[in-house]
Amino acid sequence: MSHQNSIKEKRSRGISEIVSVIAIALVAIVAVFALRSWLSAQEGRLTGVDMATASYSVQSGTAPNNFILSVEIRNGMGSPINITSIQVVMGDGSVLSASSSGNLTLKSPQSIPFQISPKSDQLAVMSLSYTGATVKNVLVQVQDPSTGISQWISAVGG
Repeated sequence: MSHQNSIKEKRSRGISEIVSVIAIALVAIVAVFALRSWLSAQEGRLTGVDMATASYSVQSGTAPNNFILSVEIRNGMGSPINITSIQVVMGDGSVLSASSSGNLTLKSPQSIPFQISPKSDQLAVMSLSYTGATVKNVLVQVQDPSTGISQWISAVGG
């Protein structure tokens, strides 16, 4: 009977605390490396989220209700980007557009679309004639010419 008692004692003891802590630590380490690998793979799939940034300023023009809008667009990518449209959202909700078929004309550069070299910036200047509203927001459509992926970025400023 003593042999049966020793077998029951071994079954009831289970694994030691040290072995269980080491096993949990190993599982956690493997999980962290698996998560890191998966996140790295997902990061590589993202489009150029920060392909460009933009800021704008509005200055009074020479005539009443005439404004000069300057939009500085910075290319943070290692390849060129195309600017295909600039939209100006006015305080009353109307939208003015500088694009190939828009109602705003650029002074510099002279036309849209235009390209910005890698790691550089470009200043787009346009004249606005608008009564009773201020510029609320400026949106810039940016395209990566190598992939054809476009995105809208919101310019900061005022």
